[in-house]
This record gives sequence, C-alpha cells and structure tokens, in this order.
Amino acid sequence: MTTMLAPPCCSGRPPSSRQYTFVLSGQSNMVGRAGLQQSVDAETDSRSWIWNDVSETYAEEMNLTGSAGSMDGRIRSLTADLLWEDGGARLHDGMDSKTVGIGPGLFLARDFLQKLDDAHGEGSTVRLIPTAKGASSLEDWWPDNTDTGFYANMIDRIRASNATDIDAFVWYQGESDALDKDAAESYAERLQQWIGILRSDLGFLNSCWAVLVKPVGIVDRLPFISTVREQVEAAAANTTFATVVDAPIDPYESEFDVDTPHAPPGLRSDRVHLNLPAQVIMGQSISNVVLDLPGMREPDSPPTTAPSGAGPADAGKSNVAKSGGSIASVSSYLNFMLIAMYSTIVIYSGGLVVGYFQ
Repeated sequence: MTTMLAPPCCSGRPPSSRQYTFVLSGQSNMVGRAGLQQSVDAETDSRSWIWNDVSETYAEEMNLTGSAGSMDGRIRSLTADLLWEDGGARLHDGMDSKTVGIGPGLFLARDFLQKLDDAHGEGSTVRLIPTAKGASSLEDWWPDNTDTGFYANMIDRIRASNATDIDAFVWYQGESDALDKDAAESYAERLQQWIGILRSDLGFLNSCWAVLVKPVGIVDRLPFISTVREQVEAAAANTTFATVVDAPIDPYESEFDVDTPHAPPGLRSDRVHLNLPAQVIMGQSISNVVLDLPGMREPDSPPTTAPSGAGPADAGKSNVAKSGGSIASVSSYLNFMLIAMYSTIVIYSGGLVVGYFQ
C-alpha cells in the first residue's frame, strides 16, 4: 500500500485557517540596521550604531511594537532562546554580532496577513524563523564552514522550531560577495548548490520554495553588485521551486543621512544598509512574491500566469517572479502538484513511511 501526501503548501487548507512558516536568512539587510542611531564617544570620538529611545519612537510610529506589531499575536517569531514570542521590530535581536535594527521580516508578515485578511477575512497566522548573520558571505554560510558555524546554527534553529511546514525559505544575501569579482561571477552556481544541500539536510526534497532576494547597493561601495543581482536571478531561474524578488528601490535616489519613517526609501548613511522606508518596501515586495506562489492563496485562487514560452522544457525549473506585479511568474501549478506529490512518497521495505517537511 502506498500513500501520497501533498506538501503543506498544496494541502488545500484555506488561508482563513492556515498557519504559515517562513525562514528568514541572509546577511545584515535581512537582520536589519534600519532605525539605529549613531552614538559618539566624547573621549575617543569613536562612533557606533545603537538602538535608543529615538529608535523605539520610530518603531512605535510604524506600529511595530506591542500587539500592533504582532497583529494581536498572529505573528510569532523564534527568539535567540528558541522561544516563540509575538513578533516585534527587532526580530534578530540577540542573534547577530552587531546591534540589530529593523529588517524586512515583520513588514513581510504584516503585509502578507493583511492581504489575506482583505481577501478571505482574518484567521491566518505567520511564524518567522530568523537566522540571518550580518556581514556574511555565501562562503561563510557553507555547510562545512566550522569557523562561522552559521549554517549549522540555522539548521539547529529550524529544527528546534518544531515546524512541520516550511512554506518559504527567504534568502537575502549577496552584498559581501559583491565585493569580489570571482565571488560575484560564481554566485549563481554556488547558491544553487547550497540550496540543494539545505533541502537535502532538512528533508525538504523539492517542495519548499526558495525565495531569493536581489540585493540593493551602489557601485561605489559594492563594485560587483550588478553581477550579483544577475546571478541571483540566474540561480532562481535554474533551481527547482525557486523565485526571485526584485524590490523597486533605487539606491542612487537615497538621501543617505536620513533614516526616519518618512524619509525617501533608499540607503542609510553607511551607503550599504536599507533605511526604514526601504525596509517597508522590501518586506512588501517579498510578500507579493510569496503570495503569488502556488498554494499560498485559497485553492480557487489560481497562481500567477506563467510567462509566455514556458512549456515542457521548463518543467522542473522555476521561473522568475517580479515583485512589481506585471510579470509574476512561477512554475506551472500542474507541474508543481505532480512533482511535489511524487517527491513526498517514501516507500520502506516491510512497511510504509510517508514523509513531508519533517
């Protein structure tokens, strides 16, 4: 006897009663440096970024604290101590070597739920598993890199969450690799390999979507940023069940020294990290792409139409989804269902083992 189970994102549960789980990984712009204030030591004139009363005021103004931030407890986040708590402004607090500010994670979750609420009424919930590390290259995340331990820590956190459903793995990284020509030009190949190892280690097979964010930057600070952005898109196009986020943020329009809730979206004064309005746009852009993945909406709400020309040759590979909305493309829903169902069958001699997203 053989039993098939569709992966959680194809289980047919209506969003009004569904719990979604997203892994947040990458480097400092996923951690978030938005909202931090510069502190100057009067004796040494040394400068550092801190979270202070001004930062807290900004977070409150943007409704990122208390019950408003977590949408009355509907957004939960795994803390550094591996406890589920209501989501707040600083999701990665206690998990990074530098001061943690505001990243895109909470904006992603809030926008995602608000759009489901508008379509189907309240009821859905989101769980976030933050795992990002600031100033990290893809090499720092390699599974056998025991010097950093970033990959092992991420795996441990995902397993400790006891999550049985992972709806999307969101990867926002690449700025560090944009500093080196060889690292930038090999990024797609290495990222594809890395995603394959991750899925194998966690038993995701091909049914967990990888949501790859194109990093934002300026050439003066990140000389090979254009190459990395192209490589992220290539990795998504050639990885099964992967899609890409291209947020409409122009870093060259930044006012750089302005990081308030009402500033023009762009980069902070360090010319590397997103400011508060840019993090809002980034979170919403990720949300738009995730919502357009197969199975994220009600069963009778079809996924976004595949791009023209997609056909049998594209089966088993993702297409590229643009967060702006005019071309949000994903693999054909039928192909997804067939491949995903087959990938969840595990037959054990002498008995039956049904596996999905353990």
